Amino acid sequence: MNYTPNHHLPQWVKSDRIRMEDFNQMNKDIEAGLDAAGSKANAAQSAAQAAQSAAAAKPYAVGTYTGTGALQSIHLGFKPSLVIISGATAAMSPDSFDAMLFMGMTGGKTLKNRCAFTATGFNVYASSTISPSYPYLNEEGRTYEYIAFK
Repeated sequence: MNYTPNHHLPQWVKSDRIRMEDFNQMNKDIEAGLDAAGSKANAAQSAAQAAQSAAAAKPYAVGTYTGTGALQSIHLGFKPSLVIISGATAAMSPDSFDAMLFMGMTGGKTLKNRCAFTATGFNVYASSTISPSYPYLNEEGRTYEYIAFK
């Protein structure tokens, strides 16, 4: 009798004597393998659910997005009450006007036409749709960091 290389399951050839014990053992081996795979899948699913629960328990979310220059939706999974966004880079002096061009904070009304809250996150608008006033929160190619509070 031949066996499969990975799981040692029987592969009969025409001259083999077929025995019930071989079938029973094969089925036990298959079941044990399926149980082990199911346990691993359940453990991975439990870990993912625990991570989601921990994230959902936080009163805030942090993340990044890259500006597109066009209307862009940032998904948080909740409607924020306050969002702080920074597109400042290490090359900018923290007390320079340049850094202020790419930093904003809103409780929902302060940055009209730059950032708006949605039921599941917030939108940042294209810089071309607003007057040349600042801050710019969606400059194409610029990486922005944010913290959004529930």
